[in-house]
Amino acid sequence: MLKRAVATVPMGGGTSKPRIPEPKPFGGAKSFKELENFLWDMEQYFGVARIGVDEQVNIMTMYLYGDAKLWWRTRIKDDLTVGHPKIETWDHLKQELKE
Repeated sequence: MLKRAVATVPMGGGTSKPRIPEPKPFGGAKSFKELENFLWDMEQYFGVARIGVDEQVNIMTMYLYGDAKLWWRTRIKDDLTVGHPKIETWDHLKQELKE
């Protein structure tokens, strides 16, 4: 539905681009359904907004709040102090969120 909305050309031959709705933020709910829907929404957003793979992790983290944001801040800090491998790819980040 999102791709269809973006592909719709405004009437009158206007050259303005349609507005791409942003994904809803994720607060870290321990619900498999909420997490899966958030990840799917982010992937749709990346595709339609043409977000490159090198930007996906940074963009996604801007949509975290509450417990999820605290987890991310702690995880980044642990990367430096504990020696966890740095999360640099979308697939790695999805795996970490699911765990």
